[in-house]
Amino acid sequence: MNAKFKVLGKNGGQRGIRTPEVVDKGFTVPPIWPLWNLPKIRKKWKEKSKKWFFTITLNFPLVSVLLEPLVGLEPTTIRLQGECSTNWAKVAIICVLAREILSRRRIKSNFFAVFFLHLIILGIISSFIDFMYTQKVKNFLEKKSDTPKLIVIFGPTASGKTDMSIEIAKYLDTEIISTDSRQIYKYMDIGTGKITPEEMQWVKHHMIDIVDPQESFSVWEFHARAKKYMEKMWSQWKIPLLVGGTWLYIESLIFDFHIPKIPASTSLRSTFETLSNDALYTKLMHIDPVYAQEIHPNNRPYIERALEVKILTGKSKKDFRTDKILTYDTLFLYPQIPGGHDVFSQEYREWLYERINQRVQMMFEQGWEQEIRGLLEKWYSFDDAGMNAIGYREFKDYISWEINKHELIKKIQQHSRNYAKRQITWFKKYKKYL
Repeated sequence: MNAKFKVLGKNGGQRGIRTPEVVDKGFTVPPIWPLWNLPKIRKKWKEKSKKWFFTITLNFPLVSVLLEPLVGLEPTTIRLQGECSTNWAKVAIICVLAREILSRRRIKSNFFAVFFLHLIILGIISSFIDFMYTQKVKNFLEKKSDTPKLIVIFGPTASGKTDMSIEIAKYLDTEIISTDSRQIYKYMDIGTGKITPEEMQWVKHHMIDIVDPQESFSVWEFHARAKKYMEKMWSQWKIPLLVGGTWLYIESLIFDFHIPKIPASTSLRSTFETLSNDALYTKLMHIDPVYAQEIHPNNRPYIERALEVKILTGKSKKDFRTDKILTYDTLFLYPQIPGGHDVFSQEYREWLYERINQRVQMMFEQGWEQEIRGLLEKWYSFDDAGMNAIGYREFKDYISWEINKHELIKKIQQHSRNYAKRQITWFKKYKKYL
């Protein structure tokens, strides 16, 4: 049985993946519907009334097992006026569901007991997960330290870092520094899963939309800019939140190791532009084979930077590394999933891969192809640093009619899953800090 959700508002009321997904065409829900997976409520500001409205439309029937007796329930609209947290919005949806169920007289009383027991248990689990995060943060705040405090919310792509970071940022009244190497680029919004102004919920974000797609941006440049925001927050007695999945960005800020302070060489970059990815990687393998093995052959920006450092200094980027020691008192957090599986478990990986596949589909529905064509109309090309990101470079063959749309989607899904796998492997080194 299917359940359809439609959120009234900008872009259909969604940014990226949601569980269950909030889509116009509907989706099939599992037999169990966890409370924390309820659709997110979209805010809309009404100038005349000077109030926020939260609107969501539910189209039944719902869960195939528990709600099978409910046939043909009318679509229900929930409207909440004024300030409302996500948790209260979830409660409102549950109340509407309960009201609809109770209004159906033909349903047996034992069904009520099963249904409401189901909601109570899931509500307790949801509250417990929220409590675990809140308690971890509280314990972290109470712990004495000689160094400034810092919170890192990490995880692979599509794992739910954004939603979690907003809740924690509001709880701490602090600001967020994005550590996503794709979200630094302007005009690249849908394909990077960039947070919208509405979803920020007044939480200030930094290191987003700071670079033109044709510009290269080194880890050292990121470190220099982000460090200024961190120091400013500490001066205001705030705890910076680092949120993202680019491990080099994260490590440049939390560990005490040297980053080669070498600006990009215009002459070298001009030479690199004439070479293919394979040619560049072959060149790196020749002059710095050890470091080359750490880089994916198609990761052109990283290959160019490694060549630059080696040619200009005579040293490998590995030579600039020292033993990694945490510079600050750091709390590491990552989004939990229904069932509480560990981020490094096989169950987590399977769950994540399915989310990635659905997220890519959703991005196309949001107008990802139009975004790409808009970038090309602005005279950006697939050779630019930003356009070489996963999910963007794959469009090159599609635009040139070498592959069809179905093949394009499959290719992006595959490359995104591969990237997530590499992220999980890299994040295993943080396991000792959890």
